Order: sequence, then structure tokens, then C-alpha cells
Amino acid sequence: MNLLGRSTAGILLLSAVVLPLQPVDAGELVPLRQVGAIALPDARGRIDHLEWDEATGRLFVAALASNTVDIVDTARGASVGAVRGLREPQGVLSVAARRLLAVANGGDGTLRFFDERTLAPVTSLQFPGDADNLRYDDARDRVYVGYGGGGIGIVDASSLHRIADVPLAGHPESFQLEKRGRRMFVNVPAGNRVVVIDREQGRAIAEWRLPGPCENFPMDLDEDGGRLFIGCRAPAGIMVLDAANGALLHTFPIAADVDDVFFDRARRRVYASCGAGVLQAFEETAERGFAPAGSIATRPGARTSLFVPARSRIYVALPRADGNAAEIRVYEVQR
Repeated sequence: MNLLGRSTAGILLLSAVVLPLQPVDAGELVPLRQVGAIALPDARGRIDHLEWDEATGRLFVAALASNTVDIVDTARGASVGAVRGLREPQGVLSVAARRLLAVANGGDGTLRFFDERTLAPVTSLQFPGDADNLRYDDARDRVYVGYGGGGIGIVDASSLHRIADVPLAGHPESFQLEKRGRRMFVNVPAGNRVVVIDREQGRAIAEWRLPGPCENFPMDLDEDGGRLFIGCRAPAGIMVLDAANGALLHTFPIAADVDDVFFDRARRRVYASCGAGVLQAFEETAERGFAPAGSIATRPGARTSLFVPARSRIYVALPRADGNAAEIRVYEVQR
């Protein structure tokens, strides 16, 4: 791996800049308001990533333990079908320009493509194992998939051929793409690192070591502000990095077992869904970086979510537990 950049973040501790995590009563929850709940009657066990189809208003839910991708019509507030016969689906991606649905399967390492309108299978590509997160690069018409013991696979979305791979020194978790630039930022929890990939060169160009241990899983990119938001599980918190060089700008604590983090650019706010059973909001302030703005109880194990800015909605996946069926809980983002 060619490492052209190395961050100073490794010499700072997550505890160096912390904010107290204050509980907020339901009556004080200004940023978030529950506006719906949609049952997932067939979903059992763990639920992984979610995806939004803007053209139809459908939500695709990777029901990993059920080996299905459940389809939710958000306008009707109902589950309307499923893609079946999968093997531990983890990542799900709507390639709107091609009207394709891509599903990454952790159980057999396949990346499967379906016609998004009919859900008929189109093709399947084999990767070394544990196919996980997915992203679409509309400028280059490529699908990226993180997989196995360490790699990002690159698929041409027109031909659906695997055209290249970028090796990594550990399994990739969340990764984000610049829309105006050519870089990809990849969370690699093994070694507490963020790897920067040049998408034109198809290779790693920098590696930023994080204060460890941190278990960096989710990530979001504020491209306008030049910042990365890294969700950590040990200790539980969010690191804000300078996207130019990986320098640590802020840290703040969150609840345990985070799996999705989103930066709300319009409202200057961060949302975190945590398996401890809480959805949290943090407001950006000039004086303190990010301060708690409200939290709302979900359900233990409800750690995956999706923020849809165009709808001002956050969809949180609640797994079946304690006699309660699995569901998608819908929250309105206010102000």
C-alpha cells in the first residue's frame, strides 16, 4: 500500500474533547418526532443496511437474518414484498440511473443485481467473502463493494463486469465518496484506520491512524465543510476529522453500539442510531463543536438507519424483540 499521507490524529485521545451526554425528556425533543411505524412481519433477527429509491418512495431493508431484502412502500406505510433466496444480505443499493437494485451478501460473498422494477435477477458476481457496504459513483458509473479480509471491488454499472479491486489491510466498513473530487474514504477497524483511495488511480494514497481502540464502523462525509464524521464503538463516540489531512477536529460521546451516522448539512446537525436503543441528535455550535440536542428511545439492537434529506425523514430498523415484531420507525427531522 502506498501511504502518502499520515494523520496527527493518532497522538490525540478521544477523551481529550468530550461533551456530557445528557438525557432529554420526550417533551423536549425538538429535532426529532416520530411520525410513523411500518411493520416488517417476516423479519427475524438482525437487520442491516437500508436504501431509498427516490423514484418510487420505496425503502429497501436488508433483513440479514431472514435472508431477504424487504420492500417498504413509505407512502402506504406498508411492507409490500421481498427479494428472497439471499445469503445474509448486508449492503443494498439503488442504482437509479440503471434501474438496478444491488445486494451484497455476507454469507456467500456475492454481489447480486436485480431489475429494480420487477425484482427479477440480472446477474451475480462472486467476491472472496463477506460482501458488505455498497456505494454508487454516478460520475464514473461504477458500483463499489467492500468485502472479505480487505478489499474494495469495482464494478462497471453498464456491463456489470468486475473491473478492478483495491486491496486493504482489513475488512472495510462504511466508506464514502467525494462527489466533486476523486477520493474515497474507507473505515478499516483493524488497526483503527481510515484509508484514502484515489478512484482514478484505483489505489490507496493515504492512511490515517485514529486514536485507539476505537472500532470505527459508520462514517459520513461533509464535502462542503471538508470533514469526516467517524462513528466509534470503543469508546462510544464520534470523531470529526479534517478530510484534507485526517487531523482530529472534535470528539463527542454517544450511546453504545453505533452503526449509522449522518451529517445533516442543512441543519448543521449529526444523527446517530445506536444499538443501545436510542436515536440521538447533536447540534453544531461555534463554542463547543457538537452539543447534545435530543435523543429518543428506539429498541435494543436498533442500530441501522437511513437519513433521507429530501424527505426530512430518518428511518430506523427495529429488530423483533420481546414479543414485538420488527418494524421501520419513521422520524421527522424538524427545524
